[in-house]
Amino acid sequence: REVDHEFLAGWWPEELGQVPTARDAAAIALMRLVVAAQTLPEQRTLRGAFDALPPEDVTTLAYEMALTGCASQTYERCPDVAGGPAFLCYYLPAFLRKSLSSTRSAVLVLHLIACVYRAARRLWPLRADSDSSVTIQMGEVKGLLADEVSLAYQEGSLWLLVREGSLNGVVVCKGTSELLAAGDPATVEVLPFYEKSLETVQRRASADFRSATASTAS
Repeated sequence: REVDHEFLAGWWPEELGQVPTARDAAAIALMRLVVAAQTLPEQRTLRGAFDALPPEDVTTLAYEMALTGCASQTYERCPDVAGGPAFLCYYLPAFLRKSLSSTRSAVLVLHLIACVYRAARRLWPLRADSDSSVTIQMGEVKGLLADEVSLAYQEGSLWLLVREGSLNGVVVCKGTSELLAAGDPATVEVLPFYEKSLETVQRRASADFRSATASTAS
């Protein structure tokens, strides 16, 4: 059964142009993120940043944000995206909105969100017959700017995604000494929020954005 996407489409601002179509594999992810951004200036920034993301981040967001958590349901615009479990990231909208002041910071926060999804998928491998959703708590990062997240690594700490049972996970910051006590390694993923990784993403995004702008101008 296909899930009606009209609610998401109804939130799409006219100022952003045409509503993403079924030919766009990232349609559902982009519409969900635009809803989370809430206000038009931030939605415009997010739209431009999404177009400047590295392909692997677009692929991750497109797939993970189009899963419904129900084995028998898919979105009309992404009928081939199935399986699970789906991930419900608590405080993702708050974390996202805090870094939508510029395209640069928006690219960075979207990359960080994609990293969380990828880590979650490693802890909860995809199953075609899955009929469940996993809650990922992101409360510890919700008050931080995307640029501030990497500061933990300079202080000798790590950002982790920790699996807590079959249907819950949490993003936490721990000292390297605490990592050894974080539990079974099979239930912990280190999130690559370190500065050099983020700088690489920003450089690639800037180059792609300049290239896209030049192509449009010509």
